[in-house]
Amino acid sequence: MPIIEVTHLTKEYRLGAMQGLKQKLLNAASRLTGKKIEERPLFKALGDVSFSIEPGEVVGIIGHNGAGKSTLLKMLARISLINPGFAVGDLTFLSESS
Repeated sequence: MPIIEVTHLTKEYRLGAMQGLKQKLLNAASRLTGKKIEERPLFKALGDVSFSIEPGEVVGIIGHNGAGKSTLLKMLARISLINPGFAVGDLTFLSESS
């Protein structure tokens, strides 16, 4: 029985979600005049990640810059789930299934 099981985990962020006052005012003026505002693209930090960790197993997470290592650890620690973004998939811990 795995201690941690992750299935089909995907995390996406909307790039440029933080805007300054100037940009917010310009966007509001554009909306009032009927102009469409360009939607920010989604960035896929994790794409369909699945794995399980058995009791006593040693695990290392390696990868290039921007590969999603910190995002995965934040999701496992349940830090990133409450932040803006979209998460799809299941995180199962031994303490939850008992």
